[in-house]
Amino acid sequence: MARGSSAYTRAVGGIAFTTGLGAAYFVASVIHAGTVAWAMAFSATYYGPEAARWADSGWLAVLGLVVFFAVKGLVSALLAAVGLRLVSRSLRP
Repeated sequence: MARGSSAYTRAVGGIAFTTGLGAAYFVASVIHAGTVAWAMAFSATYYGPEAARWADSGWLAVLGLVVFFAVKGLVSALLAAVGLRLVSRSLRP
């Protein structure tokens, strides 16, 4: 976070980071279980059988990163929108 960021911004970032980690841990493994056979077959077909050995863990890492950053961005945007909505309601005469 930036040095001059507010407590709200740091809280939103922390909540988004924690939610992203949790989602990456639970959701990425579920997606991985359903798609790892496809990823290994794809890598064996296009890159050779030696690449298929690394496809399992590589595919899990890619899924984990995608899920983490997608959820982190979504939660950050959602909490920022909720915060702006609350502030705009409180400033209304």
